[in-house]
Amino acid sequence: MTGANLLRKNPPDRYVMNYRASYENETAALIEGLTHAGVRPHEIAFFTQNDAYGDAGYNGSIKALKEIGYSHSDQLPHVRYERNTLDVEEALLKLLDSSSAPPRAIIMVGTYAPCAKFIRLARRVMPHTLFLNLSFVNAEALSNVLGDAANGVIVSQVVPPCNLKQIICLQYLEDLKKYAPQEKPGFVSLEGYIIANLLVNGLRNAGDHPSRESLVTAMESIDNYNIGTGENVSYSSKQHTASKKLWATMINKGEFQLVNWDELAKNLKQGSY
Repeated sequence: MTGANLLRKNPPDRYVMNYRASYENETAALIEGLTHAGVRPHEIAFFTQNDAYGDAGYNGSIKALKEIGYSHSDQLPHVRYERNTLDVEEALLKLLDSSSAPPRAIIMVGTYAPCAKFIRLARRVMPHTLFLNLSFVNAEALSNVLGDAANGVIVSQVVPPCNLKQIICLQYLEDLKKYAPQEKPGFVSLEGYIIANLLVNGLRNAGDHPSRESLVTAMESIDNYNIGTGENVSYSSKQHTASKKLWATMINKGEFQLVNWDELAKNLKQGSY
């Protein structure tokens, strides 16, 4: 459950098979959505965990901004917090000191507890700022911790919201009800369900007595496979990441709704979202 480039080598490691899109893909999609909604590059700031995870998200954002022609992306406000801590106050103070006006959007690359604390504190002094998180934050946990303060927070996802009428979502909900009725549906377990689906597909084609090598070869032979998310996925000896598809969701009263960037643009013009 990672989008880190460490496990996305080129050419790929034979024994590492990824399903999910990378953090670089996620941040690029958020940058694209924000600019489409009318947020200009210089109005974006970053709050990241001080480690490789935070670096991956931040560097992906900078790369995406440069690709759309913004040459000053490395000068945008960027504050950090230490991993495994909730010490976010200094980061917030640095962010406030770094600009005369609050950013219109903050891309956050962290875990749910420090991100939740930062959002709660930041909203006291920048109530009209938009907060955007990567999937690794654990959207359900973030929403639970923030409560009503989560309304309007955006989280990119590598799987669709469970309430969408996608084939994989319907199958997942049916099996969850059958085999684990006490469990609540969520993005994390749906991702695991999809990965298990891919693994079983590989095992079915790995021979009567599967080995490590026959399994990898079978996985690499998966071609244009309908995973049920609205896209077909493939692996090959040169491509070990199945999906780059993303869903931007916004939290509203504990529910996750797909972001309509055009609608968000209208709301941002009115000073709300």
